[in-house]
Amino acid sequence: MRPEVLEKERILNTWIGLRVESTPESRLADSWDIIKSSIRKGELPDKFSKHVRIMYRNMRKIYGDMLHGKDDPDELVAFHLGQQSEQSPNPLSRVTLSDQLDELGQRKMRLDWRLTEFDYRSIRRTQEIAAAEIGKSDLGRMKISTPEETDVWEDPKRISELVFPRGAYHHMGTTRMHKDPKYGVVDENCRVHGIKNLYIAGSSVFPTCGYVNPTLTIVALAYRLADHLRSRVV
Repeated sequence: MRPEVLEKERILNTWIGLRVESTPESRLADSWDIIKSSIRKGELPDKFSKHVRIMYRNMRKIYGDMLHGKDDPDELVAFHLGQQSEQSPNPLSRVTLSDQLDELGQRKMRLDWRLTEFDYRSIRRTQEIAAAEIGKSDLGRMKISTPEETDVWEDPKRISELVFPRGAYHHMGTTRMHKDPKYGVVDENCRVHGIKNLYIAGSSVFPTCGYVNPTLTIVALAYRLADHLRSRVV
C-alpha cells in the first residue's frame, strides 16, 4: 500500500502476494497421496470415488487425447491471496514460563499471542481495497474470506486455516528495546539493562514486527552494535 493510502485509511502496512490455487498436477498428486496413505493402512479413504474421479479428470487435463478423445474445456484460473501484515505493539502479548518441563528439566515457554482491533481492521480493510482495485482493473474478482467480527477471528474453530492469522517464523519482541528498564529489556545500544557486558543483537529487540522479513534490519542492527562496541573497546 502506498503511504498516502495507509495514512488516509489509518491502517497498518501489508505485503500481498498471489499464488496459483491449484493445478492439474497438484490436484492429481493430492488425491493420489490420500489414496496411497489409506491403502497402506489397509483401508479406503473417505470419498474414495471422488478422489478417483479427480485423478482421472486431471490425468485427462495433463495427457489430453492419450486417455480420452478431447481434453476438458479450459477452467478459470484461481489464486490464493497471501498477506503478511504489520502488527501494532500490544502489551497483552506475552511470553512466560509454564509449569511444564522439557527433557532437561527446564520450564517450557508459554506463548500468549494477541492481536488488536487495529490489527484485524487493517487486515480486512487491506483486502477490501485490493478487491476493489482488482475489480476496477477487470483482471478478475476477489472473494474476501476474512470475517468482520472480531470474536470469529479469535476462535480457530469458527474460521478456516486459510484465513486464520498465524506467525511467520520470525520471533520478535521478547527482549524489546527501550531506554526505560520498566518498558524494555535492552537500551538503545542493545545492552541489557543492569548488566554492563551483555548485549543482544537480533529481532527480539524489536518492539513489534513489520510487514516484511526482518533479516536486513537485523544485519544493520548488528553493524550498528559493532560500531558501538568498537568505540568502547578502542
